[in-house]
Amino acid sequence: MLRESRITKELLSEKTLGDVKNFTVKTAEEVLDEIKREGYKKYEEEKRRHEETRRALDNKIQKEKEIEKKIEKVAFWIAISCIIIASLLTSLSVSSHGVWKFIGFIISIFLYLLSFSGLTIPRIKSLLKKKILHILGFENKENEP
Repeated sequence: MLRESRITKELLSEKTLGDVKNFTVKTAEEVLDEIKREGYKKYEEEKRRHEETRRALDNKIQKEKEIEKKIEKVAFWIAISCIIIASLLTSLSVSSHGVWKFIGFIISIFLYLLSFSGLTIPRIKSLLKKKILHILGFENKENEP
């Protein structure tokens, strides 16, 4: 192994100062120890970089989860607000005439179709959340396997 490696040849040349007479059994052990130390240093450096990358990734994942929770709350309140406004407009149109009655009628039909199609508050919230995440540039994690 020592004879074939370029690094080993360079280290042996350094240890023996290029003179074959300076070569001893201890020289070979010193070269092997040097190779082990260098390998361990590289390993430790790679391990440190990996840990830094892992911490950065964990921080990013945590921030994305926090953003997603906030978006979920916003989507919920938007869905509730839309339903409340639609319900208020529908109830106001019962006692009114003309355009307001027509608007109330259209909203009533719209709400009926939504409820008939199974579009509930959780479903509306989920759709709004997906749309907000898409607008903000986040991947849609709910559809991932």
